[in-house]
Amino acid sequence: WQASRAMFHSRDRYGAGNRAAALRRIAPPPGCRARFRLFPCPFPLAPSPFMIVLGIETSCDETAAAVVEETHDSRRPWRVCSNVVASQTDIHREWGGVVPELSARQHVRDICGVVEKAVADADGRYDAIAVTQGPGLVGSLLVGLSFAKALAWAHSVPLVPVHHLAGHIE
Repeated sequence: WQASRAMFHSRDRYGAGNRAAALRRIAPPPGCRARFRLFPCPFPLAPSPFMIVLGIETSCDETAAAVVEETHDSRRPWRVCSNVVASQTDIHREWGGVVPELSARQHVRDICGVVEKAVADADGRYDAIAVTQGPGLVGSLLVGLSFAKALAWAHSVPLVPVHHLAGHIE
């Protein structure tokens, strides 16, 4: 029990001591109603003519977050503003494959830092959140979905569930 408690409360690779503290760090200040901001904003931000989407992916053994912006160019409709991936390859290598329980626990440790870095690299703005809903490892998907739902609710932005395989095709 003590080992699992220490693992749950240990610092992740991005310096977040715990999930609640990390969520408080990325919460918007009171003056910013329209958009998510990392920095103090003395006035409400004007809506963007381009859709900006935060994508979260936790279907297996990598925690990933990216921010993409609509370009209105038919040849290249989206521009990648940021892309952050935390791989678990080293953790699973000694077991000879992905261990679902280890994967889910590592997602819990990594997700706050990964999303925080992706949003910060993209100037701290997004209009919607897209998240992998399946197929994938149940525990891993649950971490990503729960985080995305909470973040979407907290910032009053739409949540878009994405089928993992359809995301690869489209």
